[in-house]
Order: sequence, then structure tokens, then C-alpha cells
Amino acid sequence: MPHLKGQGLRDGLQVLQGPGDPSIPDPSPVLEGHEDELRHRLEKVAQAPSESTDTDSEAPSFTMPDKSTKSSPATVLGVPHVSVSDASPLSPPSPENNRDPSPQPHSYTPLPLKFHTPSYSLDLVPSTSPEEKAVPPTPPEQHSHLSHLIRSTRDASHHKGLSRLLEHDRYSPDRSSGQDTPTPQEHHHPHNVIRPLVKAIMAFEKGRKFSASTSVHRKRKMSTLVEKEGAFGPALNTLYLGISAVFADDHTAVVALAIHDTVYLIDFSVKHIVLDDALKLGDDLIADYIINEVEKYEHENFAKFIGAGLPTTLKYMSPNLCSRLWLELDIVPIVMRPDDEHKEKTFWDVKRVDEQADSMARKCIMNFGPSLVPILQVGWRGIVQTDAAFRAHLTTVQNHKDTCSHATWETMLTYAKKLRANKIKIAFFSSTPQGGGVALMRHALVRFARLMGVDLTWYVPKPRPGVFRITKNVHNILQGVSHPDQRISPEEKQAIIDWIAENANRYWFSEGGPLRSPEEGGADVVVIDDPQMPGLIPMIKKITPDRPVLYRSHIQIRSDLVAKAGSPQADIWDFLWSNIKLADMFISHPIPMFVPHTVPRDKVVYFPATTDWLDGLNKHLNAWDTGYYGHIYNMACHAQRM
Repeated sequence: MPHLKGQGLRDGLQVLQGPGDPSIPDPSPVLEGHEDELRHRLEKVAQAPSESTDTDSEAPSFTMPDKSTKSSPATVLGVPHVSVSDASPLSPPSPENNRDPSPQPHSYTPLPLKFHTPSYSLDLVPSTSPEEKAVPPTPPEQHSHLSHLIRSTRDASHHKGLSRLLEHDRYSPDRSSGQDTPTPQEHHHPHNVIRPLVKAIMAFEKGRKFSASTSVHRKRKMSTLVEKEGAFGPALNTLYLGISAVFADDHTAVVALAIHDTVYLIDFSVKHIVLDDALKLGDDLIADYIINEVEKYEHENFAKFIGAGLPTTLKYMSPNLCSRLWLELDIVPIVMRPDDEHKEKTFWDVKRVDEQADSMARKCIMNFGPSLVPILQVGWRGIVQTDAAFRAHLTTVQNHKDTCSHATWETMLTYAKKLRANKIKIAFFSSTPQGGGVALMRHALVRFARLMGVDLTWYVPKPRPGVFRITKNVHNILQGVSHPDQRISPEEKQAIIDWIAENANRYWFSEGGPLRSPEEGGADVVVIDDPQMPGLIPMIKKITPDRPVLYRSHIQIRSDLVAKAGSPQADIWDFLWSNIKLADMFISHPIPMFVPHTVPRDKVVYFPATTDWLDGLNKHLNAWDTGYYGHIYNMACHAQRM
């Protein structure tokens, strides 16, 4: 490690950003006007009476020197490995610099004192005593002590350790007199001397505003479009947001925002937030700050944020942030664990808060496809992992409670509590995880069940293109919209049977699968959606005859055509009913004409289609986001020459 020197406090601070560590910004602007105060505190501790410090398990022990002996600030301050020199700035030590001018006790010339860390050293106040130059180097493990103090701003655990170290036996001003009167215990822990330095570096990281801005020409052009065509006029730039925060044990937070397009970092900001009053009142100041900043940035730069990535720690420290991003700004919040991989492979804990935010933005982008919606995730055994593998946290329980009456909510809670208390497992099976009303309903139901703690899962088979076309024809025939002569051949019917059996035996009836018996960990209740999957019903009943199996019919069935013997509808319904009749319940859309005459009335239950009032299709949009989607719609119409 190069032995850097500086001239005075400012030069010493500037060498922090030397060529070996360009990531550390120049802290000197933050320290304007504070040099004398820092030197004053250094000299105060240097003149402190001789006392011994208690040994702390988390920090090196320090011993104050006897006043009768000459001692360097290195010994007085008790910092790891302090070397002193009066050499010229950034010059190596030389023999002629080792003269002894015999300074008076406790009289120090304001020249650099050097703090050594693994990657850099810092000169603050020197001494010219030759004895002090012979201070033996400290073991390497102690070299990083100051480095850890400075880098402690990068995560909550380090930040907490820093606060504990700096606040222990802290320098306590006499508030009543208005004078800075040190308490006796301050001399026990000379770390108080470097507190202003560490706080200054921390302050630099906390205070950075967005600096990038849309060009004046684009702003003028977009503003003109808004005036002429309204909110649907301007084409907004689509961006992604990364958010991170570190928290101190003194109820403060440092929040970083990083803005990305799909390739580059566009801008970032860092803000220090005091949480004291908010914690007492239950307010979410972090969410308030982020929502205001993001909305302001969108309007000033004609942008639309698609998604926002944030770590799990921030979600729990700011419980309203995700739902407010989704419901107020139409931003999909993607919550990620920094240590998704093996713990020893992550560098999250050593990143600065702005680096963490940038990482969250980049990882957030990976969850979206070309259509700017979260990529559909289907996991092992065909389990549908809704909301980007459960990373998109869109709503809270309170959000859903606000959408219904008190009586409705209490009724729902009654059933949810019973399901949780009895540890009931519910499994849904349908043919596809996207593309229709059934998928829309199941995504909403799985999302809500997870919020309420109900064990509900949804499975789909592995797709087979040839079978998909057959099942689509089945739909069209039952609805009476196919060609009058179109039928499903015996070979096509067998292809459906083989497809269902192969998926069931491979994924769902195998060990650990959802269709094993409940005693072996399988589902307690099974729901089969629509006419693609009824082949599962006889297989389930063969293994577990007493397990409830419900068949849900979502589509219109032309019961009048089914009743005609020899019709294509009668033929395909007979094929389906041979399996459906083994179900314990037939749930139909609440129109009696949708139920064929062969279904016993004691098995029929009417239930309408339901959806989530807070999902992307139904939630309220503000004027800005409405304009964004309106512009997309207008462009699609223009492309079709409509």
C-alpha cells in the first residue's frame, strides 16, 4: 500500500479518493468551515488526563499515555497504526525529515496525522518526535478498523456497529449552559475524535440530488403536445427504479434511488431521513419521500416508471412503500433478497447504499419482458408462481379490506381462519397460466391467499402444442361457435387423455406431488378448472375416493345443442361427462342454461366470476398513467389505420 501524506486536514481528506479507490467521492466540500473544529477536538483529547480505557470486545483496547512522557497523537488517539511525519505533501519519508525540534508537551503543529487502512491512509495532525516514528506496525487485522468505520454506512449491520462505537461514552455537550463541556467519560474512548470525520463522509453519501434532466427542446415539445392533444399526446420514456436504504440505531435512514433505462444508469439520489417522530406516530416517511420524488421526476422529465426493485429489509422497514408504488404510481414493486444465492457468494454487505440501489434496478429489469410486464414464472411440478415468482408485492391486507364492507370482510376472515387452523391445503388445476379469464381469476386468488396465509397453490401441465389446438376446438364446439360439422376424433380424444395422464403421473402423483394422499402431504381439496383437465378426476378418486374434488365450469355450454342426440356438442359432452360425473360438485356460472341436462341438480352450485379490484386491470389510474396507456392505445390504432 502506498504511504500517502497530505498537507493539513483538507489535503489529508482528499487523498481518500486516490487512484487506488476512485469510488470514494471528494469529501472536502462537506467539510467547509469545519477544519478548525476538528483540530480543536484533536488537541483537546491530546491534552486529556491520563486514564485507562475499558476493553471492548468489538474494538481494540486503548491506553492513555502518562503525561510525563512525550507521546504522539497516535498513542493519545488510540487509533490502529498511526505514523507521523512532517514531510512535504505526498513525498516519501527521508532521514533529514526525522529531526527532533523538541516541542513543548501537548503543543502540536497542525500538520498531518496519518490513519492507515487497507486501501488508503489519511493525514490529519503530525508530531515530529523521533521516538514516535518507531511505532511498530499493527497487525493487518487491525488496519481495517477505520475502514470499517467509514464503510459502515453501507449496510444496516455495519451502520449499527458504527453508531454503537461512536455513541459509546460520547462527547456530551452541556446543553443547559450552551457550552461544549466534555463529560469525564469522553476521555475513555478517544474514538470521539474521529467521529466528525466519519460523520462528514457519511453526510456526503446522504445528500445527493438527481442531476440529470430532459433537454429543454424535449420539454418544450412535450409540453406543446400536452396543450394540443391532452394527456394522451406525449410519448413517455419508460424507466426502471432501484431503491435501497440503510438504517441506524438512532432512528435515521439513508435512502438511495437509482434510475435505469434497459441499458444504462440514468441518475441517482441519496437522502438522509430522520425517523424519530414518524416511528412514534406510525407514519411511513420513507414511502412519503420516495413517492414524492418519483412522481416529481416523472412529471419533470416526461417519464413512466415500469418497475422498482428493492431489498426485503426495506419492505419491512417501510411497509406501505410497495402498495403505494403500485396503487398510486402504477409501478410494479419487485422485492428481492440480496442473498438469493449462497450467502458466501454475495457482496451486498460491502456495497454502498447507492451501489445497492443500482443493483436493485438492474435486477428489477430482469423480471420484465419485451411487453414491459413481469415475465410469467412456472416452477417445479408446474406450480404457477404468480407476480414474478412472488417477488411483486402489489397490495397489503388493509388495501383489500378497504374494498369491501365490514360484513364481507369478517365473513372472509372466518373461513380463512378455519383453513389456517385446520392446515387445509387447496390445489387448483387448469390448462394454462395466462391468456384468459380463468388465469386472471387464479392469479388474483393465489395473490390474496398468500396475503391471508391460506395454503393455496395452482398447477398447470407442461404445454403440448398439438393438444392445445384440440382443447381449443373443444371450447368452440361446446360454445356453438365452431363449424357445424367439426368434431373431435377418437385419436384426438386419446391425445388429451395421454397428455393428462403423463403430466399427472410424472409431476403430481409422484412422491411429494400435490395429488398424493393428504397423509403424504398432498392437497386436501382439489379444484379442476374448465374442460381441458377433467381427466384428472378419475385418477384422483381412484387413489383417494374421499378427497373432495370440485369441477368449475367457466364457459358457456350450449345445453340446447348438447341435448340433441348425435350433435358434435353431445358427442364431446359425453366424453367429458364420463370424467366430470365423478366430481363431488359442479360449479357453474350463474346461468341455468349453461348447465347440461345430464348434470344432477343436487351437485350444481352457481358461482359468478370474481376478480381482484386492485390488479392491473381494475385499479384506479391517475391522469399521468392514464395518458401513458392512452398514448399506447392510440399508437396501436394508428398502426392498424383505425
